[in-house]
Amino acid sequence: MTEREKFRRIREMLGLETTDIRRGGTVTSREVRQVAAVLGVRWAGSIQRTWLAVIEALGGVTDSAVDISAPGTGTITDTGFDKVLRALDLLAERGMLTVAEAASAAAAPRPEGEVEGRRRVLAEITRRQGQPMFRRELLEAYAWTCAMSGVTDEAVLEAAHIRPYDGAATNAVANGLLLRADLHTLFDRGLIAVHETSLQIVVSPNLTDPLYRALDSQPLRTPNDPAHGPDRNALADHREHAGL
Repeated sequence: MTEREKFRRIREMLGLETTDIRRGGTVTSREVRQVAAVLGVRWAGSIQRTWLAVIEALGGVTDSAVDISAPGTGTITDTGFDKVLRALDLLAERGMLTVAEAASAAAAPRPEGEVEGRRRVLAEITRRQGQPMFRRELLEAYAWTCAMSGVTDEAVLEAAHIRPYDGAATNAVANGLLLRADLHTLFDRGLIAVHETSLQIVVSPNLTDPLYRALDSQPLRTPNDPAHGPDRNALADHREHAGL
């Protein structure tokens, strides 16, 4: 595919009106703004900086604008388009685009229209489940198994950051845990933690449901590869901040 065809494919995957590839290889700021808006990314002042933010929002890593654009131009290179296409392909592989379409169709009538509804659902799924590349790495590291509950239903497994997300550098496997959706929420709220020394689950006394109390003091499931295990300093910071 040419660069323009790749951009057209990206827009199709996001439910945006496709662009005329006969116009040449230059993408416009308006077109890039539309792609960014679908993913909840703000305009960063230029096509290149905004595309970097799009890549980061999808869990990709790019060192600089040189990686994704020709210096002094308003174009994006094959590398820049490929990074976004790979991330969106991961969403499609995991059924997330299909889920977005189904949710949009099944929902109550949306005043903003079906296409806009699809964009909103996709952006929400992306935000909730974690950046797709980061989630994919955690799924593989934890063998598609929740680190706390042992659940293996992929649809409810989410990528939880131990240290809060703060750019692409925090999308490291060691800064993540693969958790069932409800446990992810409780972890983020500081109602469940992991002791950094014993790697045992710590449940807040404020959680009284037997479902959660049963997890207290249970061992955390960790990846087979020690290099992918959770960062113990990050676990300590999380637990201490939660007061557990």
